[in-house]
Amino acid sequence: MKQLVIDACCLSARLGDISDKSGFDGVLLECPSKGALPPKSDKRVLGTRRTISVPMKAASFDQVKGDLVSARDECDVVALCCDNEFILKRLLETELHLIDVLTLSLDSINALKPAVVKQLVKQGIMFEIQISQLLKLENRGRLLGNARHVIRTYARRSRGILNLVVSTGASTKMGARNVDEMKSIGMALGLREEDARAAITSSVQVLLHRARQRRSKYLEIKEKMVLKQNLSSFRKRAEDSDWNVARKKVNVWNG
Repeated sequence: MKQLVIDACCLSARLGDISDKSGFDGVLLECPSKGALPPKSDKRVLGTRRTISVPMKAASFDQVKGDLVSARDECDVVALCCDNEFILKRLLETELHLIDVLTLSLDSINALKPAVVKQLVKQGIMFEIQISQLLKLENRGRLLGNARHVIRTYARRSRGILNLVVSTGASTKMGARNVDEMKSIGMALGLREEDARAAITSSVQVLLHRARQRRSKYLEIKEKMVLKQNLSSFRKRAEDSDWNVARKKVNVWNG
């Protein structure tokens, strides 16, 4: 498989903001709302994604789950950025099939236990750092420190695959970065050179491949459940119809 250089998260709906000189072969395009999918003809879009952001004071677990289901139905990759520890813990316990990558917030780090990280890596869940978070002028030193902490805590290799992707999170041309800049930033945050490159190449390809497999299995199971429900409903209607016919015959006999 050819190794592609991919921006794992491009927020710009205007793909003209993506410079051909950036060195990226393509992007995973963020589609923030239902139905907001890109033109299929644009070859730079290698896949679509949706990030479900859950603030500290989230409305409810059911609402977050509903948002994840909607994203799984529509997009190739489903990302979760969750500041609510209770909801995050419950999602990781019961709804892991709806999540492909955890986008790590550098503003407030909710560190997962090493055993949980190990289990997520085993399940094929990736972690993501978005460079756009580091471009904030306020508290940049703290954000850089948090980013280095995230890499020390979460960056692992399993069967030769790095479980971390580094994306631009760019919404404008100003926020975009080229490949060399992305590698340099990754190394400045503590990644080895080979890992800094893997975070924008092989790891992103593996993320997209695993996400599509997970989505395909999810849609297959969903289709079977719908067919089962339709069959059950059809049988019930048939039974009700047979019962009504029999009842009418009894009424006729009883004259």
